Amino acid sequence: MSRNSIQKSPMPISMIGNRSLSNEEKNRAKELQERNIPSEDIAYKFFPQSIRNKVVRNIPAAFMNHAAFYPDFLLWNEKILIEIDDWQHDYEPRMSMDMHRDKVFKENGYETIRIKDKELKERNGFLRCLLNGLMTISISNNTANIEAMIKELSNITN
Repeated sequence: MSRNSIQKSPMPISMIGNRSLSNEEKNRAKELQERNIPSEDIAYKFFPQSIRNKVVRNIPAAFMNHAAFYPDFLLWNEKILIEIDDWQHDYEPRMSMDMHRDKVFKENGYETIRIKDKELKERNGFLRCLLNGLMTISISNNTANIEAMIKELSNITN
């Protein structure tokens, strides 16, 4: 199945945030959504179908006084971002950029789960990282949805 049919956010470009996207930001979003990113492709395939049905990829997020961000995955209703980080995220300046980005999202009601791309070697390892992330975030809305995901992931990984 192509990425276009199962993994992209619907066009025209949907977005989250409290400001409009510039034309440059819209073009960047389109570019990301059309590109195949191997680590994201693997992660998407590893998600259980119930999560795959909820998640959108590379949807732009534009908040006042900040450049647009393009999270790898977004669980829209749960306001959870899932980022797949390669080795570059372990070093400056990327680490500081990630911390800033996570802070901006948190200030706007979103939680971020970061998973190292080395966890994509096998499905269970990836799902355990996702499960651990879900269990440690502090979300006050859609708790039932998150609890259902935790239960499902616990059953799969045990």
